Amino acid sequence: MKIFCQGDLSTPQLQEVISINFEGKEIGWWEGDLKTTIKWMFEEMVGYCNLRLSDTFELMEIWTNNPQRILPFKYLEFLEVYDCSTLRYLFTLSMALGLPQLRALNVKNCIVMEHIIIEEEPDEQVANMTVFPLLWSVTLESCADLASFYQGSKLLEFPSLGILKVVGCPRMLAFASAFSREQRTEMIDDIDGGNTTRLFKGITDSVFFDNVVAFPRLYSLRVEGMGKWRKIWDDNVTVNSFCELEFL
Repeated sequence: MKIFCQGDLSTPQLQEVISINFEGKEIGWWEGDLKTTIKWMFEEMVGYCNLRLSDTFELMEIWTNNPQRILPFKYLEFLEVYDCSTLRYLFTLSMALGLPQLRALNVKNCIVMEHIIIEEEPDEQVANMTVFPLLWSVTLESCADLASFYQGSKLLEFPSLGILKVVGCPRMLAFASAFSREQRTEMIDDIDGGNTTRLFKGITDSVFFDNVVAFPRLYSLRVEGMGKWRKIWDDNVTVNSFCELEFL
């Protein structure tokens, strides 16, 4: 819904608007006036729905152009982003911490996306380092420019993540990194017979998982068609990570 009412609207006797949620229960709403109440209801109730974003969806404009990154989706449980050619990242860290109900995240064929979560400011104040406390499944697929899931220096724990699938992300150098791809990888031009090819040179991560993230409940991990790294995890990985891993 874009507009509930154009122009002035006066309902002096109205004190409450009733909606029925997905469980069939009545919920009362009131935010001072009818237009504000309807707007607030829409923002809150979006969170009850599965959300799919692509370049053809109008909600993508809301997501992209939200200057404060204050999302009205705190009840969001399923998010799928696909066929997107505009987003370079999906969340800031503070945005991610504002989605406590998220259970499944799928990102597919997002050709310019470089990170899923970024620390927008190095000194960003975040009290709780547990992101997506209920997140159970993550799929990252066919994202040609994806360098990492998380770009930042803070230790993040994904306490409920059970399934992680990363397929067809050839430039993904690590799951988490303190640096952007530009800082970690030097691009050079290789001119051969008049053809110019962009090549990666030099700095690549040898370890996909380090001690910046923790996965205490991860039991299924699939990585395929990835960047250049020699080990899945190093000796300094957090002690409670991968202890329940069954499928690799």
